[in-house]
Amino acid sequence: MRRLWTLIVAFVTGIATGGGAVYILHAGQTIAPPANPLLTANRAEMLRLVPNFFEPCGAIVFEDAKTSSPHAKEGCVDQIKTSVWNQSQIRLNDDDVLDPRVRARWLQVVRGK
Repeated sequence: MRRLWTLIVAFVTGIATGGGAVYILHAGQTIAPPANPLLTANRAEMLRLVPNFFEPCGAIVFEDAKTSSPHAKEGCVDQIKTSVWNQSQIRLNDDDVLDPRVRARWLQVVRGK
């Protein structure tokens, strides 16, 4: 029985020491958040990530198109965030979607400007 306890204690000590070493090795490294896929999307990806179900969200958000609803832009931003999450498992916030670089990318790949 004593030998079994010795093995168990040695195993637990090895796991604790190894886990601590791994933690120390990774503690100095910073983990970068995942990149915004809207900044690197090509035309097909952009059209897939920016929904066009009820209203043309790309035009509303990135081209300031006129809509009948005063809250259309907010709704479209939420739809874009949901679409990006569903397709890439990357959670964006409003600022990520409304980033001027995303608008420039939209105009470049979708409108060719």
